[in-house]
Amino acid sequence: TPSFAFDLLTPPGRKSFVLHSIQYLFGTTYDAGSDEMPISSLLAYVNAAMPVDKYEDFDTGEVSRYVGTAGREGRGVRLEGDVVRVGAGGE
Repeated sequence: TPSFAFDLLTPPGRKSFVLHSIQYLFGTTYDAGSDEMPISSLLAYVNAAMPVDKYEDFDTGEVSRYVGTAGREGRGVRLEGDVVRVGAGGE
């Protein structure tokens, strides 16, 4: 069992949680070559994964910013319209 937790009270911790969630989902249930992950699905997942009423819910703008920033940083994830993609650009 992992012994780490994300600090969901800080922007860097929340960004890490979102990016880890993308990696997890594309590593387990989504196929990067054929499945699309709408930002709305990612948003529903990250909000459902947190304890109820313990942290502020993520919103679409926040999750979109984190994915967009990660894409500009070359972290293997990007936002195309409202779809989250993994891998190099142009795939």
